[in-house]
Amino acid sequence: MNGSHFHSFPRILVIGAFLLASGTYDRFAAGTTLQELFNGGSIVAGDSQFSDFEMISLDSTAAVTPDLSQIDVVPLVSDLSNPGLQFSTNGQLQISGVEAIDLVFKFRVDALAGINTFTNHALTLDGIRFGGTGGLANITDEVTNRFGGDLGSTLVFDNTKSNSTKSLDTLNFAPQPEVSVISKVFIQGLSTADALNLASFTQSFSQTGPAVLPGDFNHDKVVDTADIQAMLTALTDFNSYQAAHELSDDELVLLGDLNGDGLVTNADLQGLINLLANGSSSGGGTLTAVPEPASVAMAILGSLSLVASAALVRIRRSVGDHATDVIA
Repeated sequence: MNGSHFHSFPRILVIGAFLLASGTYDRFAAGTTLQELFNGGSIVAGDSQFSDFEMISLDSTAAVTPDLSQIDVVPLVSDLSNPGLQFSTNGQLQISGVEAIDLVFKFRVDALAGINTFTNHALTLDGIRFGGTGGLANITDEVTNRFGGDLGSTLVFDNTKSNSTKSLDTLNFAPQPEVSVISKVFIQGLSTADALNLASFTQSFSQTGPAVLPGDFNHDKVVDTADIQAMLTALTDFNSYQAAHELSDDELVLLGDLNGDGLVTNADLQGLINLLANGSSSGGGTLTAVPEPASVAMAILGSLSLVASAALVRIRRSVGDHATDVIA
């Protein structure tokens, strides 16, 4: 692939030294919370980025106002062509009697690869518990394109009074590079004997194009510190790496262009470190914690020594009897 090859292994040593000195290896939380997203955070799931979260309203007559910092949001990446988010409420969307909670928020979903588009949205009500005589829960997602044009909506609900339920709803639309969503979550008790706990729900967005997880250089569907060594190894010979994993040029750029310059070079190693340090890595619906700085430092130094050794072997082979002069 043109522009993606690594030609000078000493630059890896320089980058490694810089990363170790820069202190970018702080811990990040395993996942994020809805409150953190409302505070300006974003989350990556597969080839999609979920961002621009904003709470529109929160109305509650519950005895305890929902604490949005206790609602976990984790990426769904088991199927990279259908990335999404799972919201686990940890008891924050819970009512008893005739109480009610009405939460409305919005966010945007972007395809990280420019050639990818979204063609479907699915909303699932996958965790709800009733007590007493029951209650009512419904969630609506209103989907628009990048210009605000209406693409349709999805609705899931469970109503014990009318004995009606719909746990999954899907929406198909013309290919879109990004979509915006307004989510409306409403739960209510209909009698003094009602009790309801909306434990979890998921939102997913089918995506066309290459199913590649950015930064997942060892292809285990998890982006973690193990990918640092895999990336360092790939940087020494991208032609062989690309052929071994049967990656197209577009897929390789999606995988390794982590600084957004349209190329895959050793400069993207810092992008991978930033991805890990900022908590945007993903795997199997949870985030993988970065080790303490000391252990990460040892991992990088070990990886660097392996890459340097491999490069020196190639130098020896290329200069024959003069190898001693080259590496002295």
